[in-house]
Amino acid sequence: MILLERSVRIRQGKWKEAREWAKSLADYLLESCDDPHVISSIRKAIKPIEVYTPRFGIKDEQLYWTIRFRTLQDLETTEGRWDKDCDYKKLFDEQLAPLIDGSVTDRVFEILESK
Repeated sequence: MILLERSVRIRQGKWKEAREWAKSLADYLLESCDDPHVISSIRKAIKPIEVYTPRFGIKDEQLYWTIRFRTLQDLETTEGRWDKDCDYKKLFDEQLAPLIDGSVTDRVFEILESK
């Protein structure tokens, strides 16, 4: 199982605006996601796309999204679809004002299953 974590750093004084934008972006992806490559949930209580912020330990204000996929190929296929999705690109590009330029970072993890 693969976990995509995307993070962005927020400009000073833009926290509220950035949080609302992050939630709307996640909602758009959830609503538009008929993609079988995105896992609907591991447990019923877990959304396939989550937005979160650190509670402490990080100086810069950051937002994170996580999305689970079955395989790396599924991640690549889904990202390719997002790249072609004009509404997603518009939503993402229109709201870059609260973000620090060049701060979008993606990390990809392999989830290790335990017994």
